[in-house]
Amino acid sequence: MNLPNAITLSRIPLMFVIVSLMYLTWPGAATIAFVLFLGAAIGDWLDGFLARRQGLVSNFGKLMDAMADKVMVMGLVIALVDKHAIPVPLALVTLCREFMVTGMRMVAASKGVVVAADSGGKSKTVTQLIALGFSWGPMVSATAATCSIGTPHISWGCGGGGGGGGGGAIGDLVEYIGVIVFGAGTALSGLVGLPLLSHNARLVFGETASPNEDEQPSWTRDMPTPLVVGIATLALWAQDEGPRHLGFARRTLYFVLCFSYMGILGNLIASAIGAYVAIGFCGEAEQRLGKSDPGEIILDEFVAMPLCFLGWQWIVPAGGLAYLGLLAAGFALFRAYDIGKPLMINSMQKLPGGWGVVIDDTAAALATCATLHAAHLMWVLL
Repeated sequence: MNLPNAITLSRIPLMFVIVSLMYLTWPGAATIAFVLFLGAAIGDWLDGFLARRQGLVSNFGKLMDAMADKVMVMGLVIALVDKHAIPVPLALVTLCREFMVTGMRMVAASKGVVVAADSGGKSKTVTQLIALGFSWGPMVSATAATCSIGTPHISWGCGGGGGGGGGGAIGDLVEYIGVIVFGAGTALSGLVGLPLLSHNARLVFGETASPNEDEQPSWTRDMPTPLVVGIATLALWAQDEGPRHLGFARRTLYFVLCFSYMGILGNLIASAIGAYVAIGFCGEAEQRLGKSDPGEIILDEFVAMPLCFLGWQWIVPAGGLAYLGLLAAGFALFRAYDIGKPLMINSMQKLPGGWGVVIDDTAAALATCATLHAAHLMWVLL
């Protein structure tokens, strides 16, 4: 067995060690668990890097890398739900998605096809690992806490038990950001999982399909062109919008009226439904206009933008200058990520059909959300 595969497989027993340490209360247990978790997260990058550099990329490595990621994420999610650090609905959506994709990969493997993790799946995993790291917030912020024996250390057993007990205000804030980022990862996992399942439907179910059937939903194909293009470009509302950055007022009004009073789960559900609708209309409009992600298609941006402000309803009350400043900062960051497409956002745009049109904007919105919360955390800490 080569080194990259050994690193990949090591994440599976490492998950059991980390979870076991999470339930121990002796000094240093949770600290060791967190360090091992960071090691596992680094190993997720290192195995692929070494395999590509040494020319050791194999079908076994591609399959087991995806499986090891799922074992690590699902094991920690279950443990953190038990510790009341992750909401049950978000965990259920995550587990459902992971089991469905794993089942698809197993069926594909039985037919001699290896479905490796793509850039969207890797972005999803990175987001989830960051969220799980933030979920250690209560114990990380309790580094200086002293347990009954008087030894400063980090542990769930110190300062009142699991799920937000020992970290005080800063610990609660870090844990809260973890929930927000995990919610963003849940949304991203669903969006990148749908095209993965769709693209392999013929392989799994033995279906025959037209060349474009796996590129986007088919329910818009029989609709008249004026309707499809009109909805994708929001012609009834934004036909005189001019340059895209001048749509701030309309997008802000859309968010305030439709999403500002929703909870995290409601926002995610509404955004997921809106994203699926946008994938159908935007992808079909892209084909009929004969352009790749044309600028006049803006439904994808309207659908994605509310994700920029996940969780801010409880930090900045609606109304007032602070709220308007938050909206302006969020919109500016969203436009910067959407235009610049840093990190893996550019690769997501290359997904076929409407998936690429919508998911890159969704990723830009989630990156905006993470940036805003990171800035708020730095403000609180400093």
